[in-house]
Amino acid sequence: MNKLLALLILSPLAYAEKYHFTCENKNLIETNTSLVIDTDKKYIEFGNVLIVDEFTETASEINGSYSYKDENKILVFKTYYSFNKITGIFNRVNTSESAKFFQEYLCIKVIPLIPWKKF
Repeated sequence: MNKLLALLILSPLAYAEKYHFTCENKNLIETNTSLVIDTDKKYIEFGNVLIVDEFTETASEINGSYSYKDENKILVFKTYYSFNKITGIFNRVNTSESAKFFQEYLCIKVIPLIPWKKF
């Protein structure tokens, strides 16, 4: 009975809404980049970029975008992000007129060594 009670208490922790990954760029040799996806608060954090625009989730994919506007509120560039939940492939597509690019990363799920708590 005590084991069942403990299982019921701890079971919500098994379905955490925040997932951590380390991602390696498949095209460039560079250091790994951290990726955090929070499906509860609906954001993606890739390196130091917080992606909150157009957050969508399906059974197999999570998508979001980041828009950068200048001081006059004119759109400079927009970047689209997609994460495949099955393969761990993370794509970044920049749609700027001056610098269009596509980058693909292979991500591996990790457990943070020191959990972050907001006070």
